[in-house]
Amino acid sequence: MNSSMLKKIIKEEITKVLTEDKMRNKLIEKAKTKPDGVYSLGPVVYRVKNNTLTHYTEDGQILEVYGHFNVIVGKYEFRDDAKRMLKSIVGR
Repeated sequence: MNSSMLKKIIKEEITKVLTEDKMRNKLIEKAKTKPDGVYSLGPVVYRVKNNTLTHYTEDGQILEVYGHFNVIVGKYEFRDDAKRMLKSIVGR
């Protein structure tokens, strides 16, 4: 792999991370005004508890928000499956 290919890959990964952070930040802000429940914003399904974002979906994965990190807690194939899985989470 040459250096120009490596630079391109690094740039793509950085862009992906920044885009994911923007979406997560948008969801955090939306959650502050929502009652407990499961909502969607574009292709993303997310869960709110006590005006806090607890989980959201991305690329077939269910992510739990854990401080500044996301932890994969499940996988899904269809959006309806993701909604059902987020609704079944209790106590977090």
